[in-house]
Amino acid sequence: MSDWVKHLDEENKAFEAAYMERITAQATAPKTKMIDLRAELIKVYRTVVKKLEAYCLFENDEVIELCKHLNKLIAAYNKELNRRKNKTKKKE
Repeated sequence: MSDWVKHLDEENKAFEAAYMERITAQATAPKTKMIDLRAELIKVYRTVVKKLEAYCLFENDEVIELCKHLNKLIAAYNKELNRRKNKTKKKE
């Protein structure tokens, strides 16, 4: 029984150390919110898309394929956003 108690004590100490390390890291983490980063990323993305659309006027096959790929990513991103919104609504 004492071996088991020692083992539990060691595991608890390891957990506490890891927990404190994580708490310390979170305390020193930047206060940037993901929603702010996402908004900035969307602005940058739209700028890139506008440039690609202008480039597509020349009907470059590589750019057209890239646009198709980006459209697939957009659809997946929008689907994920809708899933998150629906999940949040269900919680309310």
